[in-house]
Amino acid sequence: MLRAFAALFVVVTHALHEIGEMLADRGMQFDDKIYPGDFGVDIFFIISGFIMVFVSRDAFGTVGASWTFVVRRVARVAPLYWIMTLLVVAIVTLAPQLMDNGTNDLVHWLASFLFFPVERPTDGLIRPLLGIGWTLQYEMSFYFLFAIALFWPIKRAVPGVIAAIVLIVLAGLLLQPANAQLKFWSDPIMLEFAAGVGLGWVYLKGYRIAHQRFWGLMYWGLLILAFAPAFTEEREIWRVVFYGIPALIIMVACTLTEGLDRRPLPNFLISLGASSYALYLTHPFVLGVLKVIWMKLGITDLFGLNLMPWAFVGVSLVICAVVGHGVHLLVENPATRLMLSIVDRRPRTANPASPAGSAN
Repeated sequence: MLRAFAALFVVVTHALHEIGEMLADRGMQFDDKIYPGDFGVDIFFIISGFIMVFVSRDAFGTVGASWTFVVRRVARVAPLYWIMTLLVVAIVTLAPQLMDNGTNDLVHWLASFLFFPVERPTDGLIRPLLGIGWTLQYEMSFYFLFAIALFWPIKRAVPGVIAAIVLIVLAGLLLQPANAQLKFWSDPIMLEFAAGVGLGWVYLKGYRIAHQRFWGLMYWGLLILAFAPAFTEEREIWRVVFYGIPALIIMVACTLTEGLDRRPLPNFLISLGASSYALYLTHPFVLGVLKVIWMKLGITDLFGLNLMPWAFVGVSLVICAVVGHGVHLLVENPATRLMLSIVDRRPRTANPASPAGSAN
């Protein structure tokens, strides 16, 4: 359910960006950073660290665990991402005017499909062809470290992967590498994966907090988030503080609260959480189409400039959620099963865990 909220956070922030562009066409300014929707990615990263420890709890130190982990992670994450990246390729090739940062650079294309971080030729940012896929590049970096950790028993592996991430980030802060890949991999945002790993270990150890503290933790997490400064490139290095700390507090409340895992939850939110990866990858396309329709039909004039942003956000949330869930059922699930049947023919006792970064 938390994954559902994280994905919707991201949808809101991108919907506000589209509103800013629509109003800019009218010569008006709009602050699209009034809502900290980027926070959804930070939630995803901490969830990812937590989930990887949880689903791998019996695999640490076993023969073949690292290879099985990598195969199933790729099979789970790659198919839908590749499909959506191919859609971007089609747009760039057939209708390049629809893409602000489309590129015909084949090296950039190849790196995008391989989850390898390179600078985008159009603006120098480290972004794949499918822009929001930068989160998956971080996910894959974390998966690589986690796969190595699986060679050891959990009591050595968990501290080891946390220490490795911390040391890599510290090295980046101290050395300030000019190389794009080293700069990307040592970004402090990687600490959120480490936080999730640590939280997963605490959960497996059986530590719980009293249920009376749940709302207090949620309150403090949201309060810290509310006072976070507007997200800018200059402040990105502090993202792990402004967004990472409240994300961790909320995750602690949602995982360690005593008895919370035995309470019934709304089925539609659980289903939306299951389709959050598809929602995350498809929503930029949905928002782009919705913006064109919105402007063609003159809906802005119907609601007025004061109500228009909230109307657009509300419509966007509903349509993006519906489309994302449909893609999850009709495209993502079949593609994942096909990929698994190709790369992993051994018997499975459970379905692979859904990617939590995704980002988120």
